[in-house]
This record gives sequence, C-alpha cells and structure tokens, in this order.
Amino acid sequence: MFIGAQSLIFSDNKKRLLLIKRSDFPVWTLPGGRKERRESLKKTAIRETLEETGLRVKIIKFVGKYKVWYLPLAGVTSVFVCRRISGSLKRNREVSQLKFWPIKCLPINLLPYLRKRIRDGLEVVQHKKIS
Repeated sequence: MFIGAQSLIFSDNKKRLLLIKRSDFPVWTLPGGRKERRESLKKTAIRETLEETGLRVKIIKFVGKYKVWYLPLAGVTSVFVCRRISGSLKRNREVSQLKFWPIKCLPINLLPYLRKRIRDGLEVVQHKKIS
C-alpha cells in the first residue's frame, strides 16, 4: 500500500503554484512521493520537495489526506502547504521540468485529481499570508 506526501508551494500571494513535470511520463504534478520507514508524513513532504525541486521548505498547514487509486500506487497521500525557505530550483532525474504556474492557467496535462487538492490548499490558506 502506498503512503506518501505532496507539497503545495505557492508564490506571488498565492497566484502561482510550483509544479513538476515527470521524466517517466509527460504530466505535471505536485512535488512529493513515498513515505520512508520511520519517517513522518511532514518529513516525507520536506524530503521529496528538496529532492525533486532543490528547495528547502517549511510545512505551513496540513490540507488533507487523499486516496491514491491509480495502479500500482493504491493507498493514501497527505498534502501540505509549504513555504520556501531556501534553495533554488534544480530538478533531479525524476523531473524533466519545474515551473511556477499561474493558478488561473494551470497546464492541460496536469493530473486531473490534483485540481481538487490545489483548490483545497487555496481554501486552507486563504487567510494566511504565504510568500
């Protein structure tokens, strides 16, 4: 069973969102991945974000838990709003592109179930200042 975490990293007063484009298939998604043994979900989000984007982040808010239903990754992922604290964008071998996308103009090939996670994240932080 898959257990993982993903990060929502907003910029420009929540007008843009960092997405990664995977190397193994051409879709845009959120930074994140599988939880390692004895690792908290928060630490998973922080580690995966650093590995995939080169950014060090701080968890700001828990957004929710979401079912992962696509095979072979059936399970659950937790989503967190994060704030960039250091680093510069740098992809790893799993990532072909990194980009801050305008919230009102997300890519067509964004994994469809992520739109709800993004909307939920925006709702969670609507009264918080995220830079």
